[in-house]
Amino acid sequence: MKKFIFLLLIFFTPSSSFAGNLYNIEIVRVLDGDTVEARILVFPEVEVHTKIRINGVDAPELHPRIPTYLDKQKREALKQCEKSAAQKAKLFVENTLSSAKSIQVAEVSFGKYAGRYLATILVDENSLTNLLLQSGNGREYHGGRRTPWCLK
Repeated sequence: MKKFIFLLLIFFTPSSSFAGNLYNIEIVRVLDGDTVEARILVFPEVEVHTKIRINGVDAPELHPRIPTYLDKQKREALKQCEKSAAQKAKLFVENTLSSAKSIQVAEVSFGKYAGRYLATILVDENSLTNLLLQSGNGREYHGGRRTPWCLK
């Protein structure tokens, strides 16, 4: 029911006004460098528990898909490289969020996958996207096919 109310907000609030709204969120857990699970307070005593993909950034994957045309040894090396980078990105996000005084979400839209939203996350009024980009734990992303992080 609570997710339904949140969906109604997205569908029936004009996009320009919804995009400007800030919602306080509580992070339940960090799934990887660009996705979190959170509780969002949308009305007094009404909260939504959902997954949020951080808008505008791609972080390395904990379970990367490596191109099959590469030989087995190269695929394994790339897999380990990306997993290591993903663990570093996830730890960066966990540390950033755990030390935050305020965490808010804005510019909420539907994600590519069911059950997940795309949104801007603000940590003490700083964009988590920018923090990931500046730290080297993320790269700019606006949809489309992604390439493995360690493939050169």
